[in-house]
Amino acid sequence: LWKAFVGRIHERLQALGVKRVLLMPQGDTNLVPLHAAWREVDGVRRYFMDDYTITYAPSMAALATARRKSKSGEGALVAGVSQYTRMNDLPNTRAEAESIATLFGTSALLDNAASVEAVRTGVAGKAYVHLSSHGGFGWGGDAFASALYLGNDEVLALPEIMAKLDLSATRLVVLSACETGIVDFDNVPDEFVGLPAGFMQAGASAVVSSLWTVEDRSTALLMERMYNNLRRETPLEPAEALREAQFWLRNATAGEIGAYYQSHLVPRMAQSEAANAYVEVLRRAKPDEKPYAHPFYWAPFILMGNWL
Repeated sequence: LWKAFVGRIHERLQALGVKRVLLMPQGDTNLVPLHAAWREVDGVRRYFMDDYTITYAPSMAALATARRKSKSGEGALVAGVSQYTRMNDLPNTRAEAESIATLFGTSALLDNAASVEAVRTGVAGKAYVHLSSHGGFGWGGDAFASALYLGNDEVLALPEIMAKLDLSATRLVVLSACETGIVDFDNVPDEFVGLPAGFMQAGASAVVSSLWTVEDRSTALLMERMYNNLRRETPLEPAEALREAQFWLRNATAGEIGAYYQSHLVPRMAQSEAANAYVEVLRRAKPDEKPYAHPFYWAPFILMGNWL
């Protein structure tokens, strides 16, 4: 990617002194993480996002809609589904949702309680909406079949998101699920169609979504870190909060991740769950190694929409 065209973009941005970049990919470039394009500097990989705060937009129309906010919400709706009948379970989703809900002083909708109806009625007036579950893009020519799979295996499909969710007060929607950031790249007139555009057209200012099937454990760490950045004493804006969380996950050693479980996730996460999570991390790497350095773990999530 760097050699093909991102390197030339970088040279021009450096000449202009630009630090913030809005990318609007077209066609099949929607499928690749442009922010993770890299070159070697002094023998070390340096990624495009190391030099810029990068956001994406599916289309100018969707971006314009996201910027027309009539009101600001309060609090958060947090939902996490870990148990499924027809799909594999997501063992880390429950702890992720509970930890994030605690940061907002609320209770998470978990498993069967995270029904389509509960989410539909619960998002109204909320500043943040976090949905941790299975998700998928509507492959096979039907982008409108893109959906999240909530409690009781209920399907929250793109048409219902656009028609029935009131996100007019929502600052940020986070889709902590697989393939939620992919848009239709085969049909050029409809290339904005996908879950992010759907949530933005429902009123959300910005949406965090994923470009591929993500790993459960690393995603939970990334999300918890991002929300800590959003909720700290001097909060970061969403784009910067995600970027810092990606840097942290990419560079953290197994030992540092263990310390993070102890200092940040306990008591929001049960001591036994934190210990088991750390054991899983140690199976991947020695204490001084970086188990999530590969872009597969930290690069799938992107922010689409308004800067703030």
